[in-house]
Formats: sequence, structure tokens, C-alpha cells
Amino acid sequence: MYMIKSFSFNYFGSVITATPLGTQSVPSEDQVITAACIPLTDGNKVVAVNVIGRGVDIPGGHIDPGETAIDAMHREIHEEAFIEVDNPILIDVLRVTSSDKRLGLGEKPYMLIYAAKVQKMQDFVVNDEVSERLVLSKEEFVSVYFADHDYANKMVSNAIQAASRF
Repeated sequence: MYMIKSFSFNYFGSVITATPLGTQSVPSEDQVITAACIPLTDGNKVVAVNVIGRGVDIPGGHIDPGETAIDAMHREIHEEAFIEVDNPILIDVLRVTSSDKRLGLGEKPYMLIYAAKVQKMQDFVVNDEVSERLVLSKEEFVSVYFADHDYANKMVSNAIQAASRF
């Protein structure tokens, strides 16, 4: 049984509630709105980004039409953090809900969270979405994560455990 409680966060003026489900039941791709990754360095530090208007988060984002979740995850981490990863492992599925119908969560209510080792880190360039890239210890990341700190702790612990299989 997955034991992390639901948590809520502000997403650019809308409240989203996320319920961690673990990886026992993975939704079909057509139900997934977002894919994100916890990129880990060789020393198991988290590569995070400071998203303008949201705060420190893991890189990720919406899946474009015709894209798989893995493709979107790779594209987003490159666009946001200027990194490349290999062999991502799914570590969590979040069911996400909001009363804001504009977000499209009624049709696509799931978010996939992957863990992967950083293979290449390019020079970071500030853009209209991300103001900085950070390389943080687990404790540092948990303390500055924009949403629920208990979930951040569990998410990074799961990523580090998965990293032992890389």
C-alpha cells in the first residue's frame, strides 16, 4: 500500500490536488497529461529548476500531441535544465485534480514521475520558464521544493533507490 497522503499546490493561480499512487497501476498514455524526472548526478544530487512563478521543482511538463510520456520527459528536461538522461525508471504515478476545468485534468488526470541518471549537462541558459538550474542534496531539495516536503522526501528517496539499478 502506498502511504503518502494527497497534497495540494498552486499551479499559476489554480489549486491542484495530487494523490501519489505508486507504480502498481500505470495509466494508459492517453490519460497522462504531464511527465517529469528527478535527474540524479553520480553523487545522487538532484538537478532541479527554479520555475518562474512556481519555485523549485523537478524538470517536466505537458505531453505534446503525438509524443509519448518518455519523449516529453526527455524534451522537457532538456528545455528546462539543459541536461540529458539515460534509462529513466518510473517511480510514481500521481492522480491530479483541480476544479479549474481549463487545465484539462478531467480528460488526462495523471502525471508520471521518472528517475534517471544525468548523462550530459550543458551550459544553462535562463529562459521565459526557468530562472536557474540547481544541483542539490536530497535535504537541500526537500527544504526548497515548491510543494509538499513529505512527498519531496519520499520522491527523492524512491529516485535514489531506483538509481541503484542504473
